[in-house]
Amino acid sequence: SKTPKGKMYFNQTGTFLPSKTHSAEATIFTQKWISLKEAIGFLPALRAEKNKEVDKNNTLHKVPILDKKKLWWLDNTKEGIIMIKELIRN
Repeated sequence: SKTPKGKMYFNQTGTFLPSKTHSAEATIFTQKWISLKEAIGFLPALRAEKNKEVDKNNTLHKVPILDKKKLWWLDNTKEGIIMIKELIRN
């Protein structure tokens, strides 16, 4: 950093990165990582098609619209499987 405050912060901490807040296992300093499903699982399901991609009660909850081929992959990929692995394998 070029500012005195930034230089002072770096000299005290040795980094500009914030301290860890989460890790694989909970400690007295960090919380355990959570899955994406745990983080947003309470939100209503959306569909990446026109008129189904935005939550009507929360317009910040939305997904991009996908073409038919990508929707097919999405529909035919089991939960928990990473789509790119499926694409490479097939």
